Amino acid sequence: MARPKIDIDLDMVEKLASEGCTVAEIAAYFKVHESTFYRRKKFEKAFNEAHERGLEKCKMSIRRALYKKGVTNGDTKALIFLAKNMLGMSDNPAQQENTEEKTIRVILED
Repeated sequence: MARPKIDIDLDMVEKLASEGCTVAEIAAYFKVHESTFYRRKKFEKAFNEAHERGLEKCKMSIRRALYKKGVTNGDTKALIFLAKNMLGMSDNPAQQENTEEKTIRVILED
């Protein structure tokens, strides 16, 4: 006989994920094994969507805080990080890929 399905509040999954909790931490909160959490993510669309929404909210909060620190507060290190990650800038321009298009002519002989 299978174990009874544990009720996991999707709003709480989203909230915990939005606060940066790991899968292990969320699973522990609900007193389930991590494998149970991953299985529910895989087979239950609403469960997966709640977790993903929470993760995206967490990323948005981090991005917002970093942006504020760099732009509003003038933190040079934060600005450099933003420039590299959001604008694709580099410390070493020589390492950047050459984005010019080149034409290669191929002649096949019988």
